[in-house]
Amino acid sequence: MVCRSLTNRSLSSKPQAATKATICDRGCLLACNQMPLPSPSISPQTHSAIHRNKHPLLFLRFGIYCDSLVDGSTPQFMTMAALTIPRQAEPALKFVESVTDLSITPSAYLSANPSLAGLVVSAVVLDQDNQTQRVLLIQRAATDGFPLQWECPGGGVDPTDATLLHAVRRELFEETGLVLTQVLGLLDGSTEWDTRAGRWRKLTFLVRVSGREVEGDHRPPDVVLEPNEHQEFVWATEQEVNVRKCGDGRLLKFAYEEQIKTILDAFAICSRM
Repeated sequence: MVCRSLTNRSLSSKPQAATKATICDRGCLLACNQMPLPSPSISPQTHSAIHRNKHPLLFLRFGIYCDSLVDGSTPQFMTMAALTIPRQAEPALKFVESVTDLSITPSAYLSANPSLAGLVVSAVVLDQDNQTQRVLLIQRAATDGFPLQWECPGGGVDPTDATLLHAVRRELFEETGLVLTQVLGLLDGSTEWDTRAGRWRKLTFLVRVSGREVEGDHRPPDVVLEPNEHQEFVWATEQEVNVRKCGDGRLLKFAYEEQIKTILDAFAICSRM
């Protein structure tokens, strides 16, 4: 990946202030002294994964883009509000018949369950080849709640989510860059807890995401984490979840102990698929 530093006239009202920027050879803005990036940094691994996936939506996560050079030397900077980047069409969201009743708006679900103040969704992401089944676990950032503990991707349902299933797709993409293609079932819909705002419920789904084949050899999909929330990921086998330890020696301390049973239930279901 070739990167270069460029200096341009100021984008501010002060003519003496220089705009210094670093962009890659494909026009992705990595740093700019006049425009703070939404993400504190983009690691070389994340940057490579963005281009490897060739997924424009991943560029949008970082909020600012550098347009093509003008007159061969002058970079033109734009915010996402001013720049239109073609988006790849999202694959159709498929789901099994057993979750049809959850393909409804958040407001419809809450109206049918008036004791609830809010909803959280979680995704147990299944990846399997001919020999091994794995699920995706992500480690919370050291600066976040439940620091350095492991969990499945997920988060709060937004009122603007088209359905509860689309809420799972959105949360999964925001946290991992993965695109959900199929909901295989509801693993748990009974976990609830009380807050000052009222009672909340968590819905955990078994899902598949779009993957990739390289010369006929299956490889797990690329994961791009949001560094403010999560710092590591692992595709864990059933044995690794059972012993709470990865094959490379990392310990798996889960943020929510009840999630372990749900993950193991997912493996049991997958073995029958």
